[in-house]
Amino acid sequence: MASAVLLIGCGLFAFSPTLCLLFLLTFRKATLTIVVTCSAFSFLLSSLFSAAFHLILPSILRSSPVFLLLPSVLFQFVFRLFFVKLYRKVENAITRAISLHEREVGDTSLTESIKFRLEMNDCTCGVAAGVGYGLMHTVMMYGTLLASEGQSVGTLYQPSCNIMPSIVNSAIMAMIFSVLDIILMLLTFYAVKKSSDFGFRNFFRGSTKEKNIALTVSILAHALASLSTIANQMDNGCLVTLPILSAGLFGIMFFLATKVIPVWSKIESEEH
Repeated sequence: MASAVLLIGCGLFAFSPTLCLLFLLTFRKATLTIVVTCSAFSFLLSSLFSAAFHLILPSILRSSPVFLLLPSVLFQFVFRLFFVKLYRKVENAITRAISLHEREVGDTSLTESIKFRLEMNDCTCGVAAGVGYGLMHTVMMYGTLLASEGQSVGTLYQPSCNIMPSIVNSAIMAMIFSVLDIILMLLTFYAVKKSSDFGFRNFFRGSTKEKNIALTVSILAHALASLSTIANQMDNGCLVTLPILSAGLFGIMFFLATKVIPVWSKIESEEH
């Protein structure tokens, strides 16, 4: 069995981004906890539809890593977008109900209403939704390996990365993908916010340049990150996969920090 220190350390490393944000940001806020839970359920639905799609593929295509990865990326993108659109509809309904209540009681400075609005701003809920998506993704991607390593004899090394235990290599990839999930969810929230139409049918009609760029970067970054894992089929392929994943993560973080957050912050300040 792998040492307890190795198991605990790898588990903490893989789950640290999502668990830290979960307890620091959402643990004491019921509304954000609901967002996290619903987002995690959305990821499970994307996995279910992706698995069903793989079952109907011809066997020759099912054996190709590309045809296994790209449909999963597409279904995650669709369900991420579906979740954010649904969230915006619910948020608008709640906001209208609060405004109506304030007008009825004749007080527009209710402490609870202001507190609720601060909790339900798009940036905060985008992070909470990303935490739900990323946490469930990490559980599905890494949880089974962590559990099996705790019961196996010895420490597993694989040809794809014989310079480190498999549990370490997988922990690094799980951590990167969990952070990527949070950023992709934030980009989706931003794209939906830039859309003037909150309906599902006409979402891609009359779309803005900012929305198109955010959605394009979102799906391309996820697709490239997933395809980079194909290198793990080679001997020591992790020496190719991990640098690509790290570079891609820093690249999309730079895009979020320089192109999205400043515009988003300006919009939020104007609304409040």
